[in-house]
Amino acid sequence: MNREDILKLKRSNRELAQRLNLKGRFAEEVEELKKPSTPISSTQKGLTVVENAFISGKGKQFDKAWRDSIHYGDSALFDKIVHPEYHSTNHGVMIDKEQSKRLLLNRKGRAVMGPYTTIYENTDFLCIHRYSRVNKYNFFSMISGVTYKLGLVFTQQTAREQLEKDPSEQMDWDWSEYEY
Repeated sequence: MNREDILKLKRSNRELAQRLNLKGRFAEEVEELKKPSTPISSTQKGLTVVENAFISGKGKQFDKAWRDSIHYGDSALFDKIVHPEYHSTNHGVMIDKEQSKRLLLNRKGRAVMGPYTTIYENTDFLCIHRYSRVNKYNFFSMISGVTYKLGLVFTQQTAREQLEKDPSEQMDWDWSEYEY
């Protein structure tokens, strides 16, 4: 993968993020989350910065819960951080928490989750980019938008793009670092 391919992939990921944020009710929820509910004073802005320092880690926690389920068949963290009324759209089909968990557990031994990058997170929303490898030779770039309710994962929507080449070939990581 040369520099131009990497730039193309980044542009493609930005486009996926835009499409992800522009779909129906989900887009409205994201826009609503961006608006402050009341005017923010300079004192409150300072408090918000301090508050946000304590919320970092949602991306790491989300990735670990999905990774543990897929790699090890361990859904303990998934059960802990996912809201009981969770729902997601998977290939156009709305699924609940138990269905989502079964799908993740069924990928054990067939998929490897590569590195992730937290694009954005706050108390109510997470945007995360991940790579995955399925059946050794199928590579995907994925971007997920995750909403939270009462501090738990409430909804998730993921856009996937199949890649023609192994993304690790031109980056500073290797799949062996992420295999189970």
